[in-house]
Amino acid sequence: MPMSPHINRVGPVVLIAMLTGLAASRPLPEVLRLEPGAAEGIRGIGPHVPASAILSRYLGAPGEEYRGADLAAYLWAGKVLIEEGRFDWAYARLWPPGQALVSALALWATGGEAHLAALTVISVFLWALALAAICWSFYGRAQWLAGLYTVGLWWVAPHLATFNFGLGTLMSESVSTALFIFGLAVLARAAPSRRGLALSGVAFGAAALTRPYFEFVLLHPLLLIGAAGSVWSWYRNRKGAGGPRAPWAVALFTVALSAQAITVPWRVYRLAEFGSPSLTNFDQLTNWAFVADEQLPTFHHSGNAACHADPDLCELVRANRADLRPSLVKKLALMTAVTRPLAWARFKWANLDWLWFGAPWGDLSRYSSLAMEGSILLGLFVLVTFAAFVRVVQGGRATAPLEVIWIAFVGANFLGFFLFQFEWRYSHALRVAAYLMPLLFAAVPRSQPKPEVGIEVSGRSAASGPA
Repeated sequence: MPMSPHINRVGPVVLIAMLTGLAASRPLPEVLRLEPGAAEGIRGIGPHVPASAILSRYLGAPGEEYRGADLAAYLWAGKVLIEEGRFDWAYARLWPPGQALVSALALWATGGEAHLAALTVISVFLWALALAAICWSFYGRAQWLAGLYTVGLWWVAPHLATFNFGLGTLMSESVSTALFIFGLAVLARAAPSRRGLALSGVAFGAAALTRPYFEFVLLHPLLLIGAAGSVWSWYRNRKGAGGPRAPWAVALFTVALSAQAITVPWRVYRLAEFGSPSLTNFDQLTNWAFVADEQLPTFHHSGNAACHADPDLCELVRANRADLRPSLVKKLALMTAVTRPLAWARFKWANLDWLWFGAPWGDLSRYSSLAMEGSILLGLFVLVTFAAFVRVVQGGRATAPLEVIWIAFVGANFLGFFLFQFEWRYSHALRVAAYLMPLLFAAVPRSQPKPEVGIEVSGRSAASGPA
């Protein structure tokens, strides 16, 4: 008796979960020593190190500010959440609640022991779910091949994988990127379904609540493009421009509203406490814009672009920094980017090696695995972005929402990289998605509604459906 097709489809999911768990247990590549402190940070925090040891290592003296280390901030906020049932005020001023909730779950499950191990289990579960959601769009042998391709990410990009299941679990990259990929997978499979669109939006909103990066590169562009596209489609239809409304615009607007809806409680809280409805304090992104090279942390590459673009203004700001509000410093930095774009862009371009490859150009010849990983992911990124542009241009009203989201996501990322400081981990979601997008694009035609087909009948055009 043949097995149920649903049972047959469980096999690739189990394979994904097992291989993702295996990838999470691999040792750290030596090449990560390129980033000062990154490798030591992971090596010094083994899976069985208690949470108290992590806090003592990064907090230092009792009462010392913990904001210098994000991973300690998440852990501290989770500890306060469990013990006092509230979000720490200093934490809420800078970060959304997602990673604090994840840390609280890990602390509750282990009592503070084996903290990294608990976070890794959570991360592996979410990633297995996200990758399995991609494979669920395929059937039979194609699903097995899709499963092998998805988990192949951890071997094609071992350094990305090690960060994802190492320091990335203590930070917010792992969980938030898994939620982002899950949202893309749901959207690719169920774009015509309102329930699928809503679920995709919830996943995107949860990603932004875990890592505010996604508010800037995903939630804002989604809302803007979805609303603008829907209004323009409605306007053309009302003016008799012909054809049905663009389904991709309505779909994106539905996703955007769902994503924004689950962020409303946190926005209301921040508005009441800090006078701003944004998920985080974006003034922090330009904190290093006017510091000298020797004062810039090694991992904040291109953070002081304002000083290189306008040295005179830099000296003036540095001389009066104590009297300047962070919001004014941000305005001055952005003004410099607008008034001196060529000098600003030249300095940013010189640091793009750190953004994508995680090392300066001169060191890539000595670390072939890092160069090969970055080159493969860069090639895939260029191909999928070009393919998305072509499909959007040729698709017209039948354009898939996924293709528009990818173009908007890429554009918002590069705008962020141009304006603000960046680290290697800031391109984490972009590199992961570049690898997985070919499969997601392949899944789209299976889930998109077929456009009406014009049929010529006795010299007149008729739709394929009944009149």
